[in-house]
Parts: sequence; C-alpha cells; structure tokens
Amino acid sequence: MRKVMVAIMLSGLALSPAFAQTQTPAGQTKSMADCESNFKAADKDGDGTLTKEEMSSTPNVVPTSVSSQDSVTMQQFITACTAGAPKGG
Repeated sequence: MRKVMVAIMLSGLALSPAFAQTQTPAGQTKSMADCESNFKAADKDGDGTLTKEEMSSTPNVVPTSVSSQDSVTMQQFITACTAGAPKGG
C-alpha cells in the first residue's frame, strides 16, 4: 500500500508543471474573440482606433508591443494580441 501511495504522489508531482499555468500571461490573449473583446472594451469612443489615452486607461488589456504607440487600429491590436498565442493544429 505504501508503494502505491508513493507512486501516486510522484506521478502527481511529475504532472504538476503541465497544470501550473492556468491563466494567460499579461499582455497575451489566447483567442481572437478575446482580443476583439479587449479592443472594444478599450476603445471608449468606438472609432475603431485606440489612442494613447485609451490605451493608458486600460493597460491590462493592451499588448505591451503596441502600448507605446500613439494610436493602434483594431487589426494592429489583434495582430499583437495573438502574436504569442498558441496556434491550433
């Protein structure tokens, strides 16, 4: 019985790194739908472009690679947002 318990604990420890990351890292989103949603949330005036002011008011949803630009279109935002996301297949 003791050997079984030790085997279960060791297998649990061996698998723990696979389950360690359950959230998306800051500035990176998994899906295009998430990226579009984040863009729309940041685009306060709804003109389809994020200004520096809009990006600074929602820093947690703006990818760091575009956060220093003066303005960002939705396409630029989505490209940056999905750049580090895992690809399907």
